[in-house]
Formats: sequence, C-alpha cells, structure tokens
Amino acid sequence: FDQHPVVRLLDKYDNKVLQSGVLVAGAIASGDPELLGTTPVSTDADGVATFTNLAIGGVTGSRTLVFSAPGLSNATSSAILVSEGVPGQLTVVTEPSQTKAGEAIAPAPSVRLTDSFGNILVGQTVQVALTPASAGSFVGSTTTAVTDATGLATFANLKIDKAYSPYQLEFSIGAVSVMSRQFAVIGGTPTRLEMVQQPPTGTAGQALDPAPSIKAFDQFDNGVAGIRVAVTLNGGSFATGSVTEVRTGDDGVAAFADLKINTAKAGYTLTFDTFVAGNPSVTSDAFQVDPDYNGAVMTVTTQPGTTTAGSAVSGPPTVTVKDQFDNDVADKNVSVTLNTGSFAGGSTTTVKTSASGVAEFANLRINVAGSYTLTFRLDGYAGEVTSNSFTVEPAAAARLAMVTQPSPTASAGVAFSTQPAVRLQDSFGNNVSLSGTSITASIATGDGTL
Repeated sequence: FDQHPVVRLLDKYDNKVLQSGVLVAGAIASGDPELLGTTPVSTDADGVATFTNLAIGGVTGSRTLVFSAPGLSNATSSAILVSEGVPGQLTVVTEPSQTKAGEAIAPAPSVRLTDSFGNILVGQTVQVALTPASAGSFVGSTTTAVTDATGLATFANLKIDKAYSPYQLEFSIGAVSVMSRQFAVIGGTPTRLEMVQQPPTGTAGQALDPAPSIKAFDQFDNGVAGIRVAVTLNGGSFATGSVTEVRTGDDGVAAFADLKINTAKAGYTLTFDTFVAGNPSVTSDAFQVDPDYNGAVMTVTTQPGTTTAGSAVSGPPTVTVKDQFDNDVADKNVSVTLNTGSFAGGSTTTVKTSASGVAEFANLRINVAGSYTLTFRLDGYAGEVTSNSFTVEPAAAARLAMVTQPSPTASAGVAFSTQPAVRLQDSFGNNVSLSGTSITASIATGDGTL
C-alpha cells in the first residue's frame, strides 16, 4: 500500500492503551483474495501496530481489511480499491506459422498480458524480437503492440527477410517475456532466375549431361522452392520425350535432367521461364550439339567405276557419313581397303569428312587388273560399308612378255620343235588383250639368219 495501515489499542472508553507485545493480525474482510505481507504484527510501547508490507492479491475490486487481537474487538478499515498489478505474465494466444519471406505472418501473432494474479493489463506496450537474430531480421515490420481492453497485443505486420527454420518470436515487456513455438520462413515470390549449370556440349539424341539447372531467388536472395520452371530451346526443338518443365527443390534449384536434341549444330541457347507475376527468366550461354558418332551410318554415294590400271579409281568413290538422326558427321577419318590385293603406292586411303559429312577418295590407284570392291570404315567407331564391284582394266600395251620359250636346242634350217609365243602387257604386267599388233622376231645374240 502507498499508505501503510496502523492500528492502536484502546480500552472500552476509547482511551489509548500503552501496551507492547500484543499480536495484531490483519485479514481481508470482504472479497476473495488473500492478504499478502507480514501479519500479525506486535504493538510497540505506545500500543501501536504498524503494518509495513501488506498487499492485496487477486482480481481487481473493492476490499476492506479487518484487524484482530485475542480478547479484543476487531477494527475494520475503510474500503480499498484494488487495481491491476505490474506485468507478471505473457501468454501466447496466436502462434506464428510458416510464412514466405517479405510477407506478413498470418494469422497475426498475439500475446495476452496479465499481472501475476491474472488481471488483464490494458494499454501496455509489448515488444517482439526474432531469434536467432543471426539468421534473419524483421523488414518493414511493426515490432511493438499495445494491449487492448482484453489485454491482447496483436502484431499484424511482422515480415522476415531471410528463409530459415526454426525461428522463434520472443515477446517481452520489462523483465517479463515468453517465447513462441518454432516456425519456418521460406522463400518468397521469385524475382529473378540465375544459371547454376550452363548447358554442356551435347550429343544428338542423348540427354544433356551435366543437366542444365537454374535457381529461383526472391528479393531477399532466398532460394524459392516449388516454382514451376519451363525451358525452351532457341534455334531448334527438343526431341520427343524431353522433360521441359520442372519444379524448384527446397534450395530453389531446378535441374533439367532429360533434355535431348536430335539436330546437331552450334549456337543453341536455353531460355528458362517461370509462371509467376513478372515472369522472371534467364537465358543460358550458347552451346552446341555434336552428331552421335557411335550411331554413325556410312553410305556410298558415288560408286567406283571401271578404271585403268595405275589411274585413279573413277568416280571418284565417295561416302557420306551421318548419324542416326541424319546429322552430317564432319571432321572424322574414313579409311578404305581393298577386298583383295593392295592399292598402288602413293594412294590416299584415309580422308577426313567435310562439313557436310562427305569423304571423297580421289587418289586411289590399283596396278593389278581385276575385279574389286572397296570397304570403308569410320576410324574409331563400329560399322563399315562396302562398294559395288568394279573392274580395273589393263593399261595400254607397253611391253612383250614370253609366254612360251623356244626349244632350247635346234638344227640349222629346221623349225623349232617348240615355237616361241609372246603376249602384250601393260607397264604393270597386266596382260593386254589387243589383236592386230605386228610383232617382229630377230636373233638377239650370235650370228645367223632367223
């Protein structure tokens, strides 16, 4: 009490009784709460009992005190109006729930303030703090609230910048505080996309590996989960079966693990788009797709023709190399072999395919007349292709070759028992079938007449 109660001993004629050591007890005369403080108190030498620390607890209202001592009639105080006490307890009424970064927590967290006896305290300012403070902070928020007629302090505008879990709210007034339950803040509305994994050089018909990926960020640089992201190919189209729409994971990353492109070329880019307001997007660096060399198919596009021995095989023989998706396979070595025999020295038997996938063998020479086929192989890869059969004919007659030697002995003037025979051959030793050529015989060594 601001003014401490004091009682005095009186006789029945209301005269002061100067007696010490009489125990005087105080109690609540009306109302429910108990009387707090030191009671009973002994009278002093003047017969006075002074109560120095009495207080009334419990609900507010009007109270009277009664003072008594053994064998004496009671004394009753005047009415005392008991009002609310000092802040003694905060109770969370509305707990915070999961929310997005930058958005007000809803429903709005609220606490009720009472004194230590449960009396509602009105018009008191309650503060709120975020813990752990290192994880994030309030942004654009009102962090104080005044208790209303029911003792309720409602925080209708609490916004947190950083995604994190678990957060807690600490409500306080003076030395009185209370902690909320734990809750999470997740990424807010995405405002931009960034490339995480640029698309690599790909192979026709195969998924891009490593998978191109992006990350969605909100205005506070939090990764945003659960956002639909679609990808489009600039400069072409994806192969059937490609997965072109993915949702971001908990970290805000969307990885596109099944993007396939069948057409080989350079200069592709990928554009990633969202389905939210403002449609933030990002475009990748340029990349290329190579042919599927393992699935390469060779076709003889120019067959070898009839050729003269020692001359370049006519045609010239040409193969075109494409992968299974009809992409030209460029800058790859194609080698050629004969089904029998060998090419003449100086022949070019390995040729690189051109930008259009063509390998032209313009310098294949065969010295031995006969029927042949050519077999082409793409170096380092399985598969081969064989040409049609073609003929190598003898070159022009260039020499005579003995077919039958004359008899080793002969009589003068008598015909050889075995007459000599010669045939026409070209410079490579191929027999030349040519009639009407006049051949003269003479004695090469020794005297005499043939």
